[in-house]
Amino acid sequence: MDNPLIAPIERILTASPGVSWTEHAVIRHLIDLNYLSPDYGRESLGLFQTHFLVMNALYQLRNKFIDSQAGCLTISALSIVFTPRAGLQEEWDENQQELTEVSPLLADYYLSWETFTSASTESVDELLNSFWRRYGAQDDRLEALELMGLQEPVTMVQIKKRYREKAMILHPDRGGSDSQLAELNGALDTLKRYYS
Repeated sequence: MDNPLIAPIERILTASPGVSWTEHAVIRHLIDLNYLSPDYGRESLGLFQTHFLVMNALYQLRNKFIDSQAGCLTISALSIVFTPRAGLQEEWDENQQELTEVSPLLADYYLSWETFTSASTESVDELLNSFWRRYGAQDDRLEALELMGLQEPVTMVQIKKRYREKAMILHPDRGGSDSQLAELNGALDTLKRYYS
């Protein structure tokens, strides 16, 4: 399948070497150039498809720039930057592997047309709901760490040690209460999901 956004995104990035773009800024520029409809994100499936096409184009361009030794395309959640090889000359020769590293799972995801073609409104809604559940669960994890009196970085061994110490203090037979001990047990269960 051909991605119609590759050529316009390549023109956008190569016309502004060294400029840090967000995905949203690239999309706004594509709308201004009439490559995308302004209401692309009205429905979750349209939003996903646009996001996928942009990311797919970026990863294809990244590979193209590396193969042709034209430069380096850095792709992260908050920044997309094309740096021509001339701007990387010393780094290119010394650190080509580091300049071209990327998460293979992420690249595979966005380079697979199966991801795009198998997407449905239901699967995209579930993906978004899953994200928000994980996002909310991060708050639970931080609250559990705070209740335990711990902070990152932490290991399960440290968590269990702190749990035993606090359980001794909060146990009803030692002056604590059932509700305090239950809250501590809940915090331990939450942290086990992240650190076990």
